Amino acid sequence: MKILIVSDYFNKGGVSYVIYQLAKEWNKNHELSLLFFEKTPLAYDDICNNAYVEFINTKALTPIRFLNKLINKIIYKYAIKKKLKQYKPDIMISFKTKPNLFTLLANKNIGIKHIICEHGFHLGEKSKKTNRLRRKLYPLATYLSVLTREDFKYYSFVKNKIIMPNPLGVKKQIHTNDKKNIILYAGRLEEEKAVDVFIKALSCIQKDVLNKWKIIIAGEGSLKKNLMELAKNLNLHIDFVGYIEDLSFYYEKAKILCLCSKQEGLPIVLIEAAFYECARISSDYMGVNELIDDKNNGLLFKMCDFNDMALKISLLMQDENLRQKIVKKAKEKVESYKVESVMKKWDELFDMIKTT
Repeated sequence: MKILIVSDYFNKGGVSYVIYQLAKEWNKNHELSLLFFEKTPLAYDDICNNAYVEFINTKALTPIRFLNKLINKIIYKYAIKKKLKQYKPDIMISFKTKPNLFTLLANKNIGIKHIICEHGFHLGEKSKKTNRLRRKLYPLATYLSVLTREDFKYYSFVKNKIIMPNPLGVKKQIHTNDKKNIILYAGRLEEEKAVDVFIKALSCIQKDVLNKWKIIIAGEGSLKKNLMELAKNLNLHIDFVGYIEDLSFYYEKAKILCLCSKQEGLPIVLIEAAFYECARISSDYMGVNELIDDKNNGLLFKMCDFNDMALKISLLMQDENLRQKIVKKAKEKVESYKVESVMKKWDELFDMIKTT
């Protein structure tokens, strides 16, 4: 079968990681092509070397911003239409709002089976125009794939939809005898990730307790300098280790993983952490209940409340029995996110679409 994946760019972010995991599997038994809107430094060279990859370039066409945007929209639509006629895929799968909308427009009179994938981006969408376009165009898709029950409810205006989990790419057996007193944050250092809440929470923990633990922040972003300054001002020793492509070394060592985001889709980091037996502490963002049942397989704190987060971190730091119980329950939960289980679900969706 010929499969075409469309997205805006292929970087080191969460959606790109999901595309990579899916593409790696589909490339084994299908003819795979990938089309991206922007040419950025490519993540995951192995899949790029083994599948057909193309870009639509529209940068800096005129010095007038609004004219640029208008021209870009026209180019995206007709470039995608041209590629669809060229590739003639059996199924097209697009990721994220902008690619979803443009591919739906381009495919309007072509009729290729089209799955659009949303990763919770509606939560932070402030544009009324974008939301109107979603309501108008998303029902044209053959199927809409979402990550959580909350997303499923939100897209009540789309008839054909399915909850499709993100695949967990970890395959090796994990041995956790080497766990150390390490608390890990892994993710982008941007405003919506609220990493400052994590740092402020650490400053509220008793020094004699905190001093027995190592704190690691893995990630890059525009707020890195500010966060390092905040840690310094609060007299906290935190290792900022930068972007790490393979986090397995840190997962294997860490006892606790923290996530403090204001919004998320279905973060891979919470799935991977459970597999590596890191006890998970997360903000109560919309959709987190898909992955964490509070006090059962993880702990939740009130979003942006660093005092509440400090209480939850301190509790796990000092209660090893509770940490072990949470870890065991979490590992049972992530079985359904293994690559084999997720790919089976995609195959079932493909079979269903072929008959429609």
